[in-house]
Amino acid sequence: CKTTTIFMSNLPLCLSYTGTKYCELAPVEYSPPYRIWLYDESVWSSQLIINGGGSGTTDWVEGGYSGLGNYWSTPGSYYITPTIVTGGGFSGNAQRITTTGITGVFYFEQIRSYVPPGTYNIRWNLKYRTSYSGLTALRVRIGVDGYGWNIWTLPSNTGTAISSGTYDYSSYFSPTGINHFRIDGHSNNVAGEWFEVDEINMYYQ
Repeated sequence: CKTTTIFMSNLPLCLSYTGTKYCELAPVEYSPPYRIWLYDESVWSSQLIINGGGSGTTDWVEGGYSGLGNYWSTPGSYYITPTIVTGGGFSGNAQRITTTGITGVFYFEQIRSYVPPGTYNIRWNLKYRTSYSGLTALRVRIGVDGYGWNIWTLPSNTGTAISSGTYDYSSYFSPTGINHFRIDGHSNNVAGEWFEVDEINMYYQ
């Protein structure tokens, strides 16, 4: 069964409607039916990210680690320097992460039980700047640690902060549900490379 995505406004296209998750379309001759994932714009959850400068949450309040937003962590933190910054096109505060030159990937992440195991539609977006180069300068990962991720890449941007765009994703998250929102740079860090992020939002239905 092939899978694609439509919005609830296109629901009359469905041959049969099976709840808020998907519907079946009439099959094309000699083709399998299409399973259509539905995004109901009226039923998104409240904000899942804590202290990420996004809608309905605090604006990078510093935690117990100097320069790092509360509820966020940086495994291998001796390879990076976190700083709460302003300006650069962000509204209010933003989180800056600067590398110290070690080769390898470091992580900036929030770990908490966002949703229990199950099949969900996920939506996320953020604003960012980064000195990392190329079309895959930053990676955003959402998923279950040790059991698979969905990964998006963002291009370099050293100018005014820009939006990542809004991304929707449907999957079955198991065995622990979604418990990681992670941002990381490429694998060949150079001393002084940095990224800044703000207005991080994540919702589910």
